[in-house]
Amino acid sequence: MGINSCSTPTLGKGEGDKEKVGIDYKGLPADVVPGDILLLDDGRVQLKVLEVQGMKVFTEVTVGGPLSNNKGINKLGGGLSAEALTEKDKADIKTAALIGVDYLAVSFPRCGEDLNYARRLARDAGCDAKIVAKVERAEAVCSQDAMDDIILASDVVMVARGDLGCGNWRPGTGRHSESVDPSCASAKPSGNHGDPDDGVNDY
Repeated sequence: MGINSCSTPTLGKGEGDKEKVGIDYKGLPADVVPGDILLLDDGRVQLKVLEVQGMKVFTEVTVGGPLSNNKGINKLGGGLSAEALTEKDKADIKTAALIGVDYLAVSFPRCGEDLNYARRLARDAGCDAKIVAKVERAEAVCSQDAMDDIILASDVVMVARGDLGCGNWRPGTGRHSESVDPSCASAKPSGNHGDPDDGVNDY
């Protein structure tokens, strides 16, 4: 991306270039103000918001690099109001019910209700899959109550250190895992698969 860029939900597929990029999230212009830092592709590309004009967000590239399609976007410190479940996610739940999956992962849950909603949609579709919370938002770990809300509403908790580390942007993201571990253990039995040094657990 160039030194200055424009991010817009109105740009068509394949129309992006080194100076502008299209995004699927139409709520971005309402979620940002000048000075905010946007993190693309787990922070590999960083943009400082300069101005918002209608559906266009004008930014300065503070950390440049290659950017391909289907990469994530986050805001430093959290605060994007995007819902956890998109229309595609809802359609995917119906497909998952048809093929009889055992687990459904919910990315970017903000609270326990996001997971309860996914569970209701799955049940309505005839799917009894376990619900996995993929913790990626700063809002999900902003307090012990916030974490407990998500833990109690899910069957499995997974800490996504890439997106979560970007959204929080402070050292010690791994400590979120450490704080989630005892909460999970007290709420539900936990187990370890394979070599204990692998650090792969289910909660």
